[in-house]
Amino acid sequence: MPGYKVISNNYEEQKQQAIETIEKIMKTKPTELDPSKFKGSFIPVDVSSLSLEQKKKLLEELQEYAINNNLPVVLRITDKYLYIGRSYAREVAYFKPPKEVVQQLINDAIGKGFLKGKGLEFYANPNMGILVRIRDGEVEKIVPVSASNVEISFKPGVYLLGSLEEGGWGIPENVRGLYSSFIKDYRVSFRNGNPLPYSMFNLMGTAKISFNGAEKIHERRVIYPGTLHELPLGSEAGIKDDRYNQTTRGCLFIGEGSFKVLMTKNGRIITAEDIEIRKQDIGLLIKKGEIIAKDLELGTELKMRNGKTATLSLDKYGNQVWLDEDGIYVPFDSYNFDFNAPGMPQIVFMPPEYGKSEIVNKEAEGKRLYIDSKLYYIARVKNESGDETLSVFIFPDRYGLLNEKEKAKIKEDMVNKIEKEGIELNSEQKVQLTKAVQISQIAPVRININLSDVAKR
Repeated sequence: MPGYKVISNNYEEQKQQAIETIEKIMKTKPTELDPSKFKGSFIPVDVSSLSLEQKKKLLEELQEYAINNNLPVVLRITDKYLYIGRSYAREVAYFKPPKEVVQQLINDAIGKGFLKGKGLEFYANPNMGILVRIRDGEVEKIVPVSASNVEISFKPGVYLLGSLEEGGWGIPENVRGLYSSFIKDYRVSFRNGNPLPYSMFNLMGTAKISFNGAEKIHERRVIYPGTLHELPLGSEAGIKDDRYNQTTRGCLFIGEGSFKVLMTKNGRIITAEDIEIRKQDIGLLIKKGEIIAKDLELGTELKMRNGKTATLSLDKYGNQVWLDEDGIYVPFDSYNFDFNAPGMPQIVFMPPEYGKSEIVNKEAEGKRLYIDSKLYYIARVKNESGDETLSVFIFPDRYGLLNEKEKAKIKEDMVNKIEKEGIELNSEQKVQLTKAVQISQIAPVRININLSDVAKR
């Protein structure tokens, strides 16, 4: 990495403020945080006085601080603000609705006229982290998805998908300076200042489809946390906590793809010790055939930083994920895995080849996409003893979509839906729901109502 120049003492003040904000977010219970201080689920720190070089230095040092202190934080930056939020990828993945609940979301969308229920259509819910391929009103495939931007949120509504394009990331002018070192040091990986589709620096994956001009739906090209240099990539497959606010106007990233282990041409697994390989553009090396990306078998175990083991598995939708010894989702990032540990195999996540995605393909051109902002679902759950619980799952309002009136409407909708189940909520439970909706701006919430403890109407 090139050296950084600190232009003023103000840098150290900004860094300390950011560290204090990280510590507060990570070590304070969500119930004790003030949602009014947040923009969506992020706290903004004014960094408008810092130069581009100082902003890059700040991101690098904060990332190192967070990893060294095991603080899974989300950092995004714009011209004016550094946005700091807690990673809830683990919790949100655990909250993901079962297929039958997703089907009900589709049915509701059809009933309201957002979807036709005929032919191929798509449903996306960035809050719940899912994108669905639908055929004649029935769920065909569910993949993880993440919206990308903290300042510009997707408006709920119906969009028509554009034409299939080859992957390629148009670096926004206002942040291009952040990536000048990439373009300078890796010229072979870029064309006209933007990464080639097969470059590890390309965020748009192998293919992309626009749905409102500048907005895109696409895969990641290569997710490779083991790089030895600054790399603007999401940290894992699925919910993607982006290190930078690094997109065009807005994007839906999908987690469709598979994990692969990197190998030399003679079949040797590339490890942390292969420094010279890790310094290079991995995507380019794979494209040239200089190294091989071999499918990683399900059941592969990988040691985590905490000494426990994560296993490559399938989630409830059939997508590849890492699960810990308790069966809980583990983000594939440097907070959980030490990619510099001796003997550590270097693993990447890669999307399908061009045109072979189940979502981003020719068939999707011109089809209807409904983006839903719904933040909650309700499901009946039975415990081991057979007792039935009504669980309300509320997802974080990460992008600040809701005003107070809309939050009140969510609570009203939840109460109505619960009471349609024949359950009469008492005043204490209604207060609990109100508080949960407020907390959910910054953290996922699950409320359990034991059906044996409530009055039946």
